[in-house]
Amino acid sequence: MEYLLYMGLVVCLSVTQAQPNGFNMFNCTSMYAPHLGCEAYQGSTCDPVILKKEFPYLYTDGLEYPEKPSDFHVDISYKYYEGYFNASYPAFNLTIRPPITSSYKDVRGFEVTYMELIAGNTVVKCIIFNLTGQITTADKENEVTFRAEKVGPVSSRRDYLLRAYSLPKPATQYDTLDMSLSALIHTGPPFNATSPSSAEWTTVIIYRNFSRDIYFSFNSSPLRFNFERFDVSLYKVPDDKETSGPLVEKQVITVFDGEFKDLLPGWYRLKIVPEDPYFQDSRKCLCKDNRNNCATCTRTITAAIYIHEPSPTTPGPTPSTPGPTPSTREPSAISSSTDEVTTDPTGKIVGAVLGSFLGVILIVIIILFLIIYRRKQGGKQDPGPGKYVKELDKYQGQVNQNYVNNKKPAPTGPGLLKRQNVFLVNTEDHPKHLGVLKAFSNFLEKECLCNVTFAPDSKIDDKLQWIIRSMDMADFILVVHSSAAYLQYKSWTKNNGELCYQPLTKAGDIFVPALQQITDRMSRGKGVNKFLSIQFPYTADKFVIKELFRGNQYKIPTHLDEFLCHLHGLSHTQNRLEDLKLPVRVSIRLRHPGMNLIDAINEAAEYESMHSIEINTSGEKFDSGIGEEETRPIGTHNGVDFNSNGYSYENTVFSNGNYDYAIQGETNSNQLSPESPTTPQAYEYVDMQLNQGPQRQMLPKKRTEQEEMWSPPESLHEDLPAYLEVEGDNYSFQPHPPSQLGEEDVQSTQLRDEIHDINRRYMTKQFQQLLDINQEVDECESLGGMSV
Repeated sequence: MEYLLYMGLVVCLSVTQAQPNGFNMFNCTSMYAPHLGCEAYQGSTCDPVILKKEFPYLYTDGLEYPEKPSDFHVDISYKYYEGYFNASYPAFNLTIRPPITSSYKDVRGFEVTYMELIAGNTVVKCIIFNLTGQITTADKENEVTFRAEKVGPVSSRRDYLLRAYSLPKPATQYDTLDMSLSALIHTGPPFNATSPSSAEWTTVIIYRNFSRDIYFSFNSSPLRFNFERFDVSLYKVPDDKETSGPLVEKQVITVFDGEFKDLLPGWYRLKIVPEDPYFQDSRKCLCKDNRNNCATCTRTITAAIYIHEPSPTTPGPTPSTPGPTPSTREPSAISSSTDEVTTDPTGKIVGAVLGSFLGVILIVIIILFLIIYRRKQGGKQDPGPGKYVKELDKYQGQVNQNYVNNKKPAPTGPGLLKRQNVFLVNTEDHPKHLGVLKAFSNFLEKECLCNVTFAPDSKIDDKLQWIIRSMDMADFILVVHSSAAYLQYKSWTKNNGELCYQPLTKAGDIFVPALQQITDRMSRGKGVNKFLSIQFPYTADKFVIKELFRGNQYKIPTHLDEFLCHLHGLSHTQNRLEDLKLPVRVSIRLRHPGMNLIDAINEAAEYESMHSIEINTSGEKFDSGIGEEETRPIGTHNGVDFNSNGYSYENTVFSNGNYDYAIQGETNSNQLSPESPTTPQAYEYVDMQLNQGPQRQMLPKKRTEQEEMWSPPESLHEDLPAYLEVEGDNYSFQPHPPSQLGEEDVQSTQLRDEIHDINRRYMTKQFQQLLDINQEVDECESLGGMSV
């Protein structure tokens, strides 16, 4: 019996799958199907022989192979590794959804290949998803999704091409692009995600002011920073807004508390910074950044502290009134003088006590009277947005947290808000959109307690330095989504083709440099909470940069209440906003700047409804409506040679996310003001993929009596470029043209006639006469690549 039990245990252990050699295991979860198990393995090779040996269940010949996954998404996270820098390095977060067709039943796992896009690189690595269960119909209806997080690390500051296949994979001769989904991703630099560096260390200061003294204490620094001495400076500032002033006193301390005594009335600030005696020695310096380079230590500054006038003492007796006089003698002298007094002291004691009692009552009455008087005066005032009547008593004995690098704090006490510094990052799509931005900036300035940095209203000498300085000074950075912003982002990330964007003002080309700063800061984890996403109603959801901004997105004015609560750190209650004199969504039209904002949004919505934008993401060429495939060497697609696993940057075209048109504004310097509704403005959309001259479609503005609504094309032989509008990123590319062109020829002829009919309808009489003269030219048109 024992022998049988032993043999059964051996058999069970033999069928248990051990971890494959040369592969690292990562956690994998099955979303919406908890009964399905999932395991993820990362390896350094995709050799079919090794994969078949290590994963025989997934790579068995003769199995039915499913279709490609229905969805594949990759984003970057960071994984912490101990080492010289104690830094975090990029890793993949992979999300895969099985096919939506009936072949989901045959899915046993997934294979994800990835390679660095470096010239000459042929190394392809694999990530294997192994499913321990079969996907059911209910799982498919629930859109079961498999996700593996922090698979890595991978190299920083690199571009990667990833492809996802369903397992089992088809035979080699069927391994085409239609069997996989691809994704491009860029990894950022490594950064310290666990704690700030010694150069970025700040403390928390707690202070109390009593009479003419200030007592303070602060949190100690981590032991690994080796800070031993701290410079504590007290500055007298003109008011509670300023952060600089003359130095009153400086202390160098080795403990974490202290005091300043006998101060004159006025406003003060405390500044604490670690002392670095080796700041000129690159090996011994104490303040270092995340890359172990010497840097300046960070100062921690308190809010403004107010010292009151000393309270007056109880007045003594007048010369005509008999009573005791103050004495400065020693106790022995006092006792000797009392021996010489022959009168009874009882009457003097009773008089002193009674006088003190009456004096206290009088002081209480005066204080009550002053409190009532101040309340009445405060009720008559109409405080501005976010402010109540200030009382100096609120600053007596206050306790406040610190803030860093001269940023203004929110004063303590109920009902007091500070003005937030806001930086607008946007594009200038058209005059109406620019008008919305100006109205929004004015609304934030006048009604929402914000100091707005808006490029068209700023003087810019060095654009990059101005952007960096504005981001550093801003409490919040508002990125405004629009069609031009989305297309600039896509063109910048894909590095394919040029997006011809002409701003309306001299300062309207800051969007891409600002995006570079934003992505760099987000990759380093610096000021991530600063970035807020703003969308106006006329901007379609497809133009929202979801890859970069996944949280804190506000639609204005729909989410106005939540937006203002986020700016000022308030709980979302309407009464609170109204108490602080801040606008709410339901009453935004009751304020003049709010009414201007709503009117500007309505005008922009009407403008965009007349000037629709379509996206071409197919990577194809078009003539009169029939797509033709670009000639490409056998065995290559999008610049990748799948026979050699090589990659070339020359003539690279990415089929997913190729936005190949330009927006060009034809204006002069006198036509840039959005306040002029009758200003003539025309935008042309140019297909950058066409090999011949740019074919353009002139979109109309509001027609006036003096101007034509449509402009004729530069050449009567040009056809309008065709565009496709594709929903989502999973556009299925068809690599082969149809074999029969009969039906397409008829459609192309109809399209040609419709195009010429539109052109005739809006041409001037002179062009119509010219067109009638040149009828022979019209008889030779390109119809789907066939000449008739």
